[in-house]
Amino acid sequence: MLTAVAGISTPVVTNASNDLILCPDETANLTATGTGITWQPGNVSGNTLTVTGAGSYTASATNACGTGTSNPIVFTSQSLPVSPEVTSAENFRLCPNATIELMAFSDDDILWSPGGETTSTISVSTADFYSAVAMNECGSSEPTGFNVVYFSLPATPVINADGPTEFCEGGQVVLSVDNFTFDDAVIWQPDNVAGFQLTATETETYSVQYSNLCGTSDVVEIDVYAEPAPATPVITLTGEGLLDAGMTANLF
Repeated sequence: MLTAVAGISTPVVTNASNDLILCPDETANLTATGTGITWQPGNVSGNTLTVTGAGSYTASATNACGTGTSNPIVFTSQSLPVSPEVTSAENFRLCPNATIELMAFSDDDILWSPGGETTSTISVSTADFYSAVAMNECGSSEPTGFNVVYFSLPATPVINADGPTEFCEGGQVVLSVDNFTFDDAVIWQPDNVAGFQLTATETETYSVQYSNLCGTSDVVEIDVYAEPAPATPVITLTGEGLLDAGMTANLF
């Protein structure tokens, strides 16, 4: 008597989570229909398989007629995102009536706070603490944040002199300013001299101006006068150079 043998049956594999991305410390459970199931890779027997790493997984069933193998299910692994780098061309300083751009750099999606923007670059016009996180299927990074602070135009310079601004030729006076900030550039004219003080030795109108990333201050001037020494007199004799008794001569 002949016994009928069932044909080759290909297992049907289902993924309980329907997610093909494995995050850190995450596993996936595969289930195959049929009997005599063997999983690859690993040659693991049983109808269920716990997947712990990236790879291509198949289930096979074997009987007298041969072996049926399922379509592969491919898993990839992914890490938690790294905190984004946040930069500002204006160094997080906000000038009066202006906006600045904050830029976040990441291979993953970006979420800003406050505001909830999801673009890599945002424009802000208010001083506040702004932060960005990177996001992917596995979660969010630690935030990267900076304070955006208001920044003012530079003050009007106040010039100090260490002595009289009128002196004899060959003398000098030191001009200085002290109401600037660390962020201000101090420029004297003439000659475009940088620094908080200038030694003046000549008759000239000297000026100073501050500048920072928000703009420039008013220009402040001071006059310096170096008085020249009097000219050496030239004596001119009219008449003869020899005088007899009782004679006079005029000198000019």
